Amino acid sequence: MYQFRHTKRTPDEKENKKKKTKAKHHPPTNQTKNHYPRRCDQKLKKNRREQMSTKEKFIKELKAIFWTTLYFLIWFGTFMILKIILLREYKVDFYG
Repeated sequence: MYQFRHTKRTPDEKENKKKKTKAKHHPPTNQTKNHYPRRCDQKLKKNRREQMSTKEKFIKELKAIFWTTLYFLIWFGTFMILKIILLREYKVDFYG
């Protein structure tokens, strides 16, 4: 991420640093993506979310609903199987 200098700056370097103006942040490319602070990346992701079309948002919500439903179905199925195994062990008839 950030590189720190291990040596002290010379007076000339200090003056040059003061004279430099702040560089504007441009959207990261593949080469410079890792050089941006995390906060800048989060802002760019936030801007991308705001630019999503209605169709993209709808598809994203459907995917979230699908994975959540699948997660709970797996847990529910696991508990049902455990219930069936446990009741059969004690020879209890249960339908449901």
